[in-house]
Amino acid sequence: MDSLLSKVDKTRQIFSSSTDENHKAKLGQYFTPSSIAVFMASIFDIDKSLSYKILDPGAGIGSLSAALLARLVDLDANKQHKVTAIECDSILVESLSEHLDKFDSSNLVVNDNFINWAKIQLESNELYDLAILNPPYKKLSSFSYDKSVLKDLGIDVVNYYAVFV
Repeated sequence: MDSLLSKVDKTRQIFSSSTDENHKAKLGQYFTPSSIAVFMASIFDIDKSLSYKILDPGAGIGSLSAALLARLVDLDANKQHKVTAIECDSILVESLSEHLDKFDSSNLVVNDNFINWAKIQLESNELYDLAILNPPYKKLSSFSYDKSVLKDLGIDVVNYYAVFV
């Protein structure tokens, strides 16, 4: 699994250096280094006897999901775990899918705004066992579409980080 995490980290470095700074700022993107992703994955209290349903909102290229899946596979390679990864940046979706498919092709990658996706999901009552995320670091404009959706849901926050958490 270390080689897969190295591949994910190389992809992260490529996107980090080649993506326009304005594009990253617009989306509040910060690509998580593999060392941080591995650390974050290590924090979960995992029961080896369970299969997990994982949510990764704002998944980027899948650094966090890949690190968590690698840890779960190391604990028990026979267990099936499913990730639902939400990513609004269509440029990243292909790499995200490729990385998650290395673990299991049943992982779901959704190219959508997390707020739109979450609004629909709230109605379905679908539950997840674990969530791993590095939310966007960006202020939420008072007059944005996202702010109006959140207002309809009764959520009043000033930044995307708070929305995701």
